[in-house]
Amino acid sequence: MVHDIAACMALAFVLAGQSKPGVDENLSPARAALDKHDRATALACCNTAIQSDPKNTGAYLLRGVIFMSSREMDKAIEDFSAVIHLNSLDPEPLVYRASAFVFTGDIDKALADCDQAIRVNPWYVPAYQGRMAVHQERGELDKALDDCNGAIRLDPGDAPSYANRASVRMVKGDLDMAVKDINVAIRLDPASAGFYHLKGRIYFNKKNLDQAIEHCTEAIRLDQSGAIYWCDRADYRLAKGDYQRAAEDCAEAIRLEPSSSWRPYAALAEIRATAPMADLREGGQAVILAKTACNLTGWKEPGALSALAAAFAEKGEFAEAVKWQKEALKARTSPAADGPQRLSLYEQGKPFRRQAR
Repeated sequence: MVHDIAACMALAFVLAGQSKPGVDENLSPARAALDKHDRATALACCNTAIQSDPKNTGAYLLRGVIFMSSREMDKAIEDFSAVIHLNSLDPEPLVYRASAFVFTGDIDKALADCDQAIRVNPWYVPAYQGRMAVHQERGELDKALDDCNGAIRLDPGDAPSYANRASVRMVKGDLDMAVKDINVAIRLDPASAGFYHLKGRIYFNKKNLDQAIEHCTEAIRLDQSGAIYWCDRADYRLAKGDYQRAAEDCAEAIRLEPSSSWRPYAALAEIRATAPMADLREGGQAVILAKTACNLTGWKEPGALSALAAAFAEKGEFAEAVKWQKEALKARTSPAADGPQRLSLYEQGKPFRRQAR
């Protein structure tokens, strides 16, 4: 699974930069259904098109994209592979398949597809963007930056390429240059919610919470259906101590995508367990939310486990709180700022409380 949020965003920009599949007039109803978020009708149209013409590459490609959007990656890979089999000289399905491979964790296969796409067409910008996302997922940030620069040289007016470079620079810690790049991307495409979302993340890394919230709010204004926008704004508001509005953002993220991300469940559990205002705390609900987060992550994500520990502490079940806080600390690959403090409190029979701000 993709574990780096910046790499996830980079993949989104790659896909945004791809030409839209399904230009065949027979697929117009499928695209119209997608525009209305009617996935079932779009899939049915693609299935009909494929039954009528088993060599309809546009139908396979569009159906693969639909499967990707619902995170059915194995089905997506199968459809993209069908397109590649029918036309091995088209770089587009190779880049789509590479993106799907990144999400399934098949990073070597993803890199091979991007390399092949570039061999097929060295001027195809999304191939460089896709390879950039692969390098970023592998932690090869200098190689990722090289591919961003290559994409920009090929098409200086391509907004996703600047957004991708901003994402890489953010991860490298070059935040001022990241801001410059994302500003170029926004100037080229001011209607992109994803660009404002990334700008919010950059400012969050700059520890400017007001700017982070402002830009994430603009992303939501442009696209209210993006659950990750609500989830990230909740994180920013939580960091600022705006617990009530953070809880509202978490609830909206969950409503939009109830089974795709653990983060809003864990964040809302944290609020219900650790908020300084008693009227926002509810230990029973916090346990339910945190268990949902743990289930979504296979009980391996330290943030979800820590939220569960806090929830049990709020309920007064300190033995469970100690147990799960120890699990959270074991699962971490880097030290948690307040992890040992939380464990110490639970061992003393005390809940963890965030500070009022």
